[in-house]
Amino acid sequence: KTAYEMCGRDWSSDVCSSDLRHMAIESTRLAANKTLEKTTGESGYSSRLRIYPHIRLRENKLIAAAGADRLSEGMRRAFGKANSLGARVKQGQVIMEMNVEKEHVDAASSALRKACVKLPGTPSIRVLENKN
Repeated sequence: KTAYEMCGRDWSSDVCSSDLRHMAIESTRLAANKTLEKTTGESGYSSRLRIYPHIRLRENKLIAAAGADRLSEGMRRAFGKANSLGARVKQGQVIMEMNVEKEHVDAASSALRKACVKLPGTPSIRVLENKN
């Protein structure tokens, strides 16, 4: 295992907690890894997602056609079907971190910036030195 000198972190900076869908988390991971792999190579960095989507999101599908009032139950027994997974993220929680060498810090911060576009809200990026 390689010890990297610097660590770039993607922090949640929203005032309230929010739910991130698993598709947003996966697209964030892919965007960051693909961007950073071009400059550092496959073994030039390590990335880690610090959140996991374990909350099941449900949807109550309603009929929106003519005569739907006779067929639909409305909000009665509106438990819904599971359609997605989500992760609850609080303010200040780390979403993703990338460990790189000092010469690749700018590439890591730009990769995290490109990955932040995929997330709802406005996450902030901080670069820290790793304690070895």
